[in-house]
Amino acid sequence: MTGGAGGGTIATTAIYSGNFDVVLETLNITFIKACKILHDKNLLDKIDAMLDVTNGGIRGDAYEVLNLLNDKKDEDEKAKISKIVEILKKEYGKFFYSSKEPFKVLISTLLSQRTKDEKTKQGAENLFKFISKPEDVLKCDLREIENAIKGVNFYKTKAIRIFQISKILIEKYDGKVPDNENDLLKLSGVGRKTANCVLAFAFDRQVIPVDTHVHRISNRIGIVKTKNPNETENDLKKILPKDYWKAINYIFVRHGQNVCKPLKPECEKCKIREYCKYLSKGAGLKKNVSLKFYEPKIKNLINKKVYEMLKNLNIDELGVSLDSLMLFVPPENCGEIIKNLRKGGIEIDEIGEIIETGDDGKILLRDENGNEKTIEPLFRESAYTKIKKVVGEQTPEKFEEMKKNVNEAYQDALKKKQEILKFIAPAGI
Repeated sequence: MTGGAGGGTIATTAIYSGNFDVVLETLNITFIKACKILHDKNLLDKIDAMLDVTNGGIRGDAYEVLNLLNDKKDEDEKAKISKIVEILKKEYGKFFYSSKEPFKVLISTLLSQRTKDEKTKQGAENLFKFISKPEDVLKCDLREIENAIKGVNFYKTKAIRIFQISKILIEKYDGKVPDNENDLLKLSGVGRKTANCVLAFAFDRQVIPVDTHVHRISNRIGIVKTKNPNETENDLKKILPKDYWKAINYIFVRHGQNVCKPLKPECEKCKIREYCKYLSKGAGLKKNVSLKFYEPKIKNLINKKVYEMLKNLNIDELGVSLDSLMLFVPPENCGEIIKNLRKGGIEIDEIGEIIETGDDGKILLRDENGNEKTIEPLFRESAYTKIKKVVGEQTPEKFEEMKKNVNEAYQDALKKKQEILKFIAPAGI
């Protein structure tokens, strides 16, 4: 950032408070000189972004930059996620239940629990040769069901659950599979993932079925950072295009069974390893950025008279216009930019850095002792009004109280205006 003494806001503050010697400090063209040097030396291509520190001060401008940076990260992240899904769709092909009939989707999903797709498909085909609705199940002997699905894991337990589910459907739902999550979860052996599969593939609802594979892989490659499947489902809905909501369950399950295994993932076989953060082997995802500022360096770049005035008036120097030029420059170009601007008589220094974080982006301020704190945009009223001081940074709970305080500040401002007019009238201004 280049040095700054503010413009109209600081000048008016100086006049309003009687610090007339500070007004002269604001009459400079440092900002324009810096821009001209960068242009003349062909340095603009070496700068990622540049802005002037104006109305919102460093607090406000940094907040807007942070949002822009992380919005761009979100766009990049969504593009990577789309590539991941497309790659795995080609690898494992399209998946469709053999039938969209709700009862068959429900039973097929039940059979698929802890079972590979090949075994699930065979078991479902065997079973659906002689059952197609709940009433058919209750006419069968338990051993018939067991024999049909013998290839799936926990087939005896699943056979009992098929009977239990069929009985409940007949007794409570007139033999129909419910089309809502609450009722589906009341069925024996049906969890959120199974319920979502039924809603998605039988009723064409916009849901994401998340099981242990989807949860594990989403976290392993870095798409999300969650503690359980429910959190994973909620986060995936925020970042995954709806066209992929159904597909992600099937392709991640297949990928989890064949490559991205729980204990020993076979990374050398993985077609999406370049997008995976596991063991830091790939580019990774879900990396927001934060801005870290160095408070002592910022203070050193503010005109000394301006800084003293702001401190005496109890005005936050990070929240007012400084008319400085803030540059966002790749580390390898910083030295050249600083050297050329200093050579041209411009005061400039590195006041911070962009850092990658796994959490939401923040604006951090490091003091002279190395302590860090988070800063946010605050009340953006002009520094020369008394409203900010009277009302404070936060809106009072009672609106009438706020109105009263603002009116008092307004009346004081009018009195001050009259004093200033009396002062400048003799000069014929």
